Amino acid sequence: MDENQNDILEPEAQPVPQQETPEAETPDAAPPKKRKVGRIIKRIIYILLLVIFITVFVCCAIYIAKYMLDSHQATGAYGDLSNLHNQYQGVEDPEHTLPEGMVPTLPGGDKDPQYILPELQELYAQNQDLIGWISIPGTNIDYPVVQTPGNPNYYLRRGFDKQYSTWGCIYAREVCDVFTPSDNVVLYGHHMRDGTMFAQLDKYKKKNYWKENQTFTFDTLYERHTYQIIAVFKTSANIGKGFSYHTFNDAASEEEFNAFMEEVHRLQFYDTGLTAEYGDMLLTLSTCEYTLDNGRFVVIAKRIS
Repeated sequence: MDENQNDILEPEAQPVPQQETPEAETPDAAPPKKRKVGRIIKRIIYILLLVIFITVFVCCAIYIAKYMLDSHQATGAYGDLSNLHNQYQGVEDPEHTLPEGMVPTLPGGDKDPQYILPELQELYAQNQDLIGWISIPGTNIDYPVVQTPGNPNYYLRRGFDKQYSTWGCIYAREVCDVFTPSDNVVLYGHHMRDGTMFAQLDKYKKKNYWKENQTFTFDTLYERHTYQIIAVFKTSANIGKGFSYHTFNDAASEEEFNAFMEEVHRLQFYDTGLTAEYGDMLLTLSTCEYTLDNGRFVVIAKRIS
């Protein structure tokens, strides 16, 4: 017997089955449920942003459309007044009197039997707050001027027809007397984005423009007058921060008048070579100015005829 026959036969080695090891999970990978919730939240945020954007766009479009419509209506209304004014301008007919013998009332309450200028009579019949008309060549400033001593800012947001209007009217400071007149009559007007009311006073920032357009007219109910611009400046209307030009209406003395003019010339954009002396009658045009906090753009003129 072969010597190996006494050996115990070992069974053949069976391969050991390998256990499947689970795939390592990526730390950043979210369970399917969480990913679905995340997608829903993102979609909701997207929809909300889209709704907000569309709402803002629609609101802006409505605002712009309304502003343009209001601008068209305001421009048309003042255009009609200008046409009514211009059709009688220069007429010297004393028979053209107010309807039904209407007699104007002066700011002090007294009745004045004088004949109103023909070009202002029909306008006065429409609105007895009318005190005059301002017209500046080279600009679109060609408007009636009103005044309400008992209600200073009545026309801040009212048109000539006394209905609400963002454009308001050109109006005189309540304490000023345009008929005597005060040493300084102050007229206010809005600086509208469509270039109307007193917005085109901005042209006087440039001296070259002033050189070609120094004079304009401001007629009261009874008299026609020409003014010459002597200074242009800007200041703040905040108390204690700027020049209170509007509070100077009647000088108590020559020294007070001269002090006012010194401050005007100190602030002016450019030297016009012109000034005013005690006894001269001033007209101040005031509108908003946007480079200063609560800024004002101011044009000072003196009566020359």
